[in-house]
Amino acid sequence: MATSPLIVREGELTIEYTLPTPATVDLSCYAFAVEPSADVEELDVGTFCTPNATDQGKISESIVISMLWSSGLYADLQPYVGQTGHLVYKPVPGAAELALQADVKFSVMPWGRFEIGTRVEVDLPLAVLTPITYEAVA
Repeated sequence: MATSPLIVREGELTIEYTLPTPATVDLSCYAFAVEPSADVEELDVGTFCTPNATDQGKISESIVISMLWSSGLYADLQPYVGQTGHLVYKPVPGAAELALQADVKFSVMPWGRFEIGTRVEVDLPLAVLTPITYEAVA
């Protein structure tokens, strides 16, 4: 049975940390886009019998969060540079809704172009440490 396409009108985006102390960083009011992606390496496994044969190799996943920069964003993210956290993105807010989830880490603070009269947009690339899933939040 087909479902209606998702149109994101609001969402909840958090990263939950357990170290150094348990904390949840709520990025919902900063973020305006979440982009998960996967890259699959193609391997040449050709032989004399099958010279054009290929197979799938390493799969690399990543997530990029596009946000509006502010001093509050800096203060919220800075303590967690290099720390592993659990990302939970609910495109439809609510306790029982499905969520995009993965363990993630970022190694640098996001910076953007500071220009007179415009908002400062930044991208936060996240290294994905566990497979990205779309399931109910535990």
